[in-house]
Amino acid sequence: MQILALGRGVPQEALLFASVQLANLVEVGVSLTSSLRTVAEQQTHRGLKEALEDVRRQIEAGSSWNDLDFTNFT
Repeated sequence: MQILALGRGVPQEALLFASVQLANLVEVGVSLTSSLRTVAEQQTHRGLKEALEDVRRQIEAGSSWNDLDFTNFT
């Protein structure tokens, strides 16, 4: 089953696994940017990896979660 997560046809299982990994890392105190980097590095799906890296770069550049630009994910 495929879903159009972030416009990149990410398999549902990959998106779920990445989400759980990200949540677990943040929950144990790893910073959001470090968590995004770690989860992105472990991805085999190029679209999901690129999306996670882009979100991390935006946050590192000072964007808040509410200000993130997702227009290039569609």
